[in-house]
Amino acid sequence: MIRNPPSTAPTPDGMLLAGHFVAVPEPIEGPGLPRAERPATASDCLTDRLPHDGCWFDTAQEALAACLPLRVPAAARLYALLVPADHAGDFVGDILAAGTDEPVLLANLDGRAGTLAREAAEGGHELGWEVLGYDHGLLHSRLLEIDPDDVA
Repeated sequence: MIRNPPSTAPTPDGMLLAGHFVAVPEPIEGPGLPRAERPATASDCLTDRLPHDGCWFDTAQEALAACLPLRVPAAARLYALLVPADHAGDFVGDILAAGTDEPVLLANLDGRAGTLAREAAEGGHELGWEVLGYDHGLLHSRLLEIDPDDVA
């Protein structure tokens, strides 16, 4: 079972809902990294996306439906990726520069889908903010680029 069923809760002001995905956080360890064994992240390098192909979905319902035929681990969670509206253009530029096929992200962030604000998940909660880069067609967390000497 995947936590956080969909609802009609609005997206917070100033934020665009880029898409939904289901992922299982991967264990990480190393100097300078957060103490969380499995951090909640949108990073491709720190999560196992379910399903592997076409992992971005326009709605929470579509993401959950795509996982129905799979054996979903207990640690799997439904996530909604929100992007500050004033950063959406740069994010779209990164996607286009990478030459990857991201129809859901592009449609939601560059306005081709019409209304930009979509549904968030009822019972879900804000996990915080993460600095992500869209490098070579993948979301990468900046957590992995922390220099241990820079951590106080």
